[in-house]
Formats: sequence, structure tokens, C-alpha cells
Amino acid sequence: MILTAPETFEAYLPLAIYILIVSGISYVITLFIAKKNKKVIFSLPIMFFVLSALLVVYAFIADGWDKLGYFILAMLSIGAFIGSFISSLLIYFSKKSDEKNQVKL
Repeated sequence: MILTAPETFEAYLPLAIYILIVSGISYVITLFIAKKNKKVIFSLPIMFFVLSALLVVYAFIADGWDKLGYFILAMLSIGAFIGSFISSLLIYFSKKSDEKNQVKL
């Protein structure tokens, strides 16, 4: 079955909205963390990646319908990883350009 453009858009729209929401929330959290310590900008994406890896491992270990639940949670965690990674990259490059534009006296 080949999907047309509107059907494809409808199929991936919820995923795109989820990633945008997670990116916005992660942007605020990462911005707050970056004010304290610039070295931990990528800590949130790393945590989501580790969480998704653990959920995939649990899915392979589980029996029965538990596998489906773990895989669904792992996919949501991967979406959160993508969103938080995008927001961390935005903050990283904006901080880098701010440091470049500052005049040293």
C-alpha cells in the first residue's frame, strides 16, 4: 500500500507534534541547566538515550505482552531523545555564537 502525501502527513503528524513538545520542554530545562554549568548541556539527551536503551533491553527480556509495552515506551523515549538533542544543539550553538560575539576588554 502506497501512502499519498496527505495520508503520510496524517500518519507522521502526531510524532512530529510529540517531538516539538518535548523539544520545547527540554529547551527550557536545558537552558536552566546551562546557566548553572555549560558542560552539562547534553545531559538530558544522554539520559533519554540510556532510558530508551534500557527499555529495549527490558523488551527483549520480557515475556508475552510486556514486550509491546516496553517497545512503546522505548519509542516514546527515542522521540524524547530526538527532541532534547535538537534543543541541546540549539542551545549549544547559540551559546557558542554568543561567546564569539562578545568583545574582550
